[in-house]
Amino acid sequence: MSEGVFRAVLRMEIRPGTGAEFERTWAEIARSISARPANLGQWLLRESGGADVYYVLTDWTDEAGFREFELSEPHVRNRELLGRYRRAGSMETMTLVRRAAP
Repeated sequence: MSEGVFRAVLRMEIRPGTGAEFERTWAEIARSISARPANLGQWLLRESGGADVYYVLTDWTDEAGFREFELSEPHVRNRELLGRYRRAGSMETMTLVRRAAP
């Protein structure tokens, strides 16, 4: 990852007992998002000790590429699919300034 990468971080609280279904649905959706030229990768993380709280980190070549996806019909469908599981959520966006690699 290099400077200038645009990152979106989504926090999702899901309905109790739907974790396995949520994870399967996310994995299916992630494959189609990963095929977009501006997408650099995605990660699904579950909060430690909070089985019903997930984070999605997704990196993009730039903000314009992310915003194009965010406004697309496929993204609307993805939100609908994941919306069945979500109780609450939020999103933060940021641009990578520096990275310290090992």
